[in-house]
Amino acid sequence: MVIECQYSRENNESYASALLLELLAKASQRLNKHHERINPVSKALTAMNNSYKDNLSIQEYARMCGLSKYHFIRVFKANMGATPHAYKTEMLIEKSKNMLTTTNLNIDEVAEALGFEDAFYFSRIFKKATGLSPSEFRRAANYK
Repeated sequence: MVIECQYSRENNESYASALLLELLAKASQRLNKHHERINPVSKALTAMNNSYKDNLSIQEYARMCGLSKYHFIRVFKANMGATPHAYKTEMLIEKSKNMLTTTNLNIDEVAEALGFEDAFYFSRIFKKATGLSPSEFRRAANYK
C-alpha cells in the first residue's frame, strides 16, 4: 500500500484504499474466529439477545455453536455464570422491566412481545424473579 501511494499513477489512492479495506476485512474475519474460539457460545448469546421471541431450544443453541447439548450447557455456564435457561430468563425479565416502565403496553402485550406462551406464565415467572407481579412493578416504578 505504501509503495502504491508513493507512485504518482492515476487511481493509486483508490487502489490503496481497496487494499486497506481488504486488509481490514481479513483482520475482522480473524478476530471473529478468535472470539468464537475464546467464547464458543457467542453465537448463542447473539441469538438470545437479538431474537428473544424465537424460543429456540437448548439443542438448537448448541447446534449453532457446534457443541452437544450437554457440553453447550457446561461451556455456557462456565462462560456466563448461569445456565442458558437461567440467563435467557433473566434477560427477558430485564427487557420486560424496561417495557413495563417505558411503554403503555398491557401485560398481555409485553408477554407476547417477549415470546412468552401466555400472560399468566409471564406474570408467574416475573413475580418469581422480582417478588412483584408485572402490574405491581409498573405501579411501583411510576411512583418513583
